[in-house]
Amino acid sequence: MVELARQADQANGGGISRPETLVTNAQKTLYDNLDNDEALALKLDQAIRDVKKDDWRNHPVKSRAVKTVVKNHVTEDKADYIFNLVKNQNDY
Repeated sequence: MVELARQADQANGGGISRPETLVTNAQKTLYDNLDNDEALALKLDQAIRDVKKDDWRNHPVKSRAVKTVVKNHVTEDKADYIFNLVKNQNDY
């Protein structure tokens, strides 16, 4: 039973060591995909939260505002990838 619980924890990312400042799944996802840059992950997370509006995923103008924030924080080659990660996070 203990082994089964340990396997489930590892399957849910429990075996991954991350800074304690990363508390939401969205922050952890950003951290994992931004070369483990804690400061950048937290800064981008806050910037997204500051600019996003209700129903931003289904509204072109609102969505563009979030995408612009992402582009302002990451390199051009990562912007679309990170934006799609953000778009699929329930925390936003």
